[in-house]
Amino acid sequence: MIWKLLLSPRQADFDELLSEEDVNPTLAADILVNRLPYWRRQGLPVERLSKDLLTRVLREHGRGRLVRSAVKEVLAEALAGGTDVETLMAGRRKTGLTEAELQRRFQAVLQEPGQSCFASPEARRRHLMGRVMERLRREVEGDKVREWLEAALRQKDEHVRRSV
Repeated sequence: MIWKLLLSPRQADFDELLSEEDVNPTLAADILVNRLPYWRRQGLPVERLSKDLLTRVLREHGRGRLVRSAVKEVLAEALAGGTDVETLMAGRRKTGLTEAELQRRFQAVLQEPGQSCFASPEARRRHLMGRVMERLRREVEGDKVREWLEAALRQKDEHVRRSV
């Protein structure tokens, strides 16, 4: 992605975003290099995306109020409909659940019946990831859920190996 960014006409925008506080450079680069061309192909008026709007939304993510997927949803909807960005962000902000509550909800999904009959470990992992994200969407980053899931499945597999 770095080469795309260096060759992009949006490099100056990226440099300005980096000077802002609480802006994740990886997410900013992804939006400028990958999302904007994608949204343009989808017919969205990307020229409407001001630096101020992008900075405000990225700051919300950097401060932990929006997850990565919500940032992309807010920006796309702001481009599509002209809805006020504050209204869009308010509907997607994290509710402030504690880590303990998130873990409790995560464990509850893992304990649901029918979670053990899959053709492969990968199929089980994909199914569980989908179920967890369905329940925790906009509350926790997908990367964090993946870490939790891999650790839980590793622990469960080790327990099964020891009992055999």
